[in-house]
Amino acid sequence: MTHVDVEQRETTPPPGRERTRAPVFSFTRGNVMATSLVVVTYLLLAILANWNAWTTGASRALQGSQDPKLNAWYVAWTPFAVSHGLNPFFSSWVNVPYGVNYAANVGIPALGIIASPITALWGPVAGSNFLISLAFFGSAIGGYCFVRHWTTWRPAAFLGGLVFGFSPYVVAAGVAHIHTMFVCLVPFIFIVLDEIFVRQRYSQKVMGIILGLLLIAQYFISSEVLATTALLAAIAGILVALFNYREVRAHVMAALPGVAIAVGLAVIVVGYPLYYSLRGPLTYNLVLPSGQYQSDLLSAVLPTSNQLIAPASSTAISDHFANNLSENSAYVGIPLVAFLLAAVVLCRRSKVVVIGVLLTVIAYVISLGSPLLISNTNTHLHFPGAILRHVPLMSGAVLARVSVFVFLFAALVLGVAAERLRWWSGWPSWAGIPIALIVSGAVLVPLLPSLPYPEIVVDTPAFFTTDAVDAVPQGAVAIVYPPTTPVDADSTLWQASAGMRFKMPGAYALVPVPGPVSPNWGSSTVTSSTLLSLQSGAAVPRTDDIRKELTAEWRNWDARSIIMGPGGDEANARDFITWVIGKSPVYTHGIYLWTDLQQAIRT
Repeated sequence: MTHVDVEQRETTPPPGRERTRAPVFSFTRGNVMATSLVVVTYLLLAILANWNAWTTGASRALQGSQDPKLNAWYVAWTPFAVSHGLNPFFSSWVNVPYGVNYAANVGIPALGIIASPITALWGPVAGSNFLISLAFFGSAIGGYCFVRHWTTWRPAAFLGGLVFGFSPYVVAAGVAHIHTMFVCLVPFIFIVLDEIFVRQRYSQKVMGIILGLLLIAQYFISSEVLATTALLAAIAGILVALFNYREVRAHVMAALPGVAIAVGLAVIVVGYPLYYSLRGPLTYNLVLPSGQYQSDLLSAVLPTSNQLIAPASSTAISDHFANNLSENSAYVGIPLVAFLLAAVVLCRRSKVVVIGVLLTVIAYVISLGSPLLISNTNTHLHFPGAILRHVPLMSGAVLARVSVFVFLFAALVLGVAAERLRWWSGWPSWAGIPIALIVSGAVLVPLLPSLPYPEIVVDTPAFFTTDAVDAVPQGAVAIVYPPTTPVDADSTLWQASAGMRFKMPGAYALVPVPGPVSPNWGSSTVTSSTLLSLQSGAAVPRTDDIRKELTAEWRNWDARSIIMGPGGDEANARDFITWVIGKSPVYTHGIYLWTDLQQAIRT
């Protein structure tokens, strides 16, 4: 019996309850209406998920951590670089005088281009909020198509889209990291791989081009997600081969043209930025310490504050998993865990269900990293995640993020099993649909997210969003206070909001440090260390030596302005900078500004 024969038998309803399979892309009126309803529902939910930003003002509201401000900078950088003929993979606009390699750091060039019309009209904050809603919507559509690829019942695929698109993974990633939240292409990569290696219904040339384009787009959204997708795709391929070992050789040989086209296309486009990330200027080697940014064994069953139903007794423990809520994304819920176990027993003849459950478990085990943590306690037990720390392109991956595949494959199993429940012969024909929907819905209740996201009004001084910023020479270096750090990224947002009007020292980006040590957030200079001391409230000695060192750096950088916005120990810092320069600033549009800096510090 062939693989196709088995699947046809398993999905055939009992006598008297026959059904026909409508093509997924059939353009009959009923099919178009049903698909439109699915799309509109996902779109409304995606808008509601970030509703506070839209109602507060999408151009002036972000979530309350520092990373969303960095996201806004990413959104602004690529369109600016492309429109000004600059290398989008390297920026000299930050970390003056060294710059930052954004092929090695996060750069999200594809998302910057997608959001560029919004950014051009309403600024990078609005562009960032647009991408958050788009990520929810696109991920739900991707999950829907993924489940629909293996099912015939549209409601089952709709539920699968909800599971993936509004999963604890997507919700958690959206707290801080647009690039890892934007996973809508991942389901389509698996769909096309299935067509190339398993079903082989279409032209290998066409499928190879589509796969190559998907790989390229995913790389320019998140190379980390692409790397983990490749890992899970390889594991899935091994499992499929084991379940269909008699057909492996014939299918692999037939798939070679498609694979060659996809890989060749991807290498041509991605080869340079990949090389630049590994061998370009200011590259670094990041290996995350063991025990950091990985799921806890209890992550699957203890809800966090990201869930609507989350008792305080649970969140007191679970909110500390994976270091923070933006990485704590592996909550599955006891009902779904039970459902998956029941599905693999009751649908054990279905290769899709069995392989789906196996992949769900494997993804969860990988997300646990190494050593195994139980209730935030190190057990010192080595897990497979330890191996990945020694694999090129994976050593710096946040393993907790592999939980995205937990929800992708759990959604598949849920959809296929729900369809089986609908057609089960153990109850009357009229009862199948309501029972399948009730059981599936009950399983999903614990996963309900606590949305919309809480937002804060971004207090960007009007100086950066009006013509007042023209007082700073275009493209010149400006010293900005407070300096950019991972705990205070205001200046990063100000620079983006000003349309990259000026360059500045400091960066919320990783740069190499001499010697066998971990990379640092921005390069160390006399200016950065002095401003950081002032920001912390420390007393900086007013000596001739420190004045000479600071003014020498500013002359070397050809710095033209100093901009002081609100934050830090502002009054003390203002007095100190006035002492160094020898003249007082002008207060304008919410900031203090020193202009003609080179003339003021001329010796």
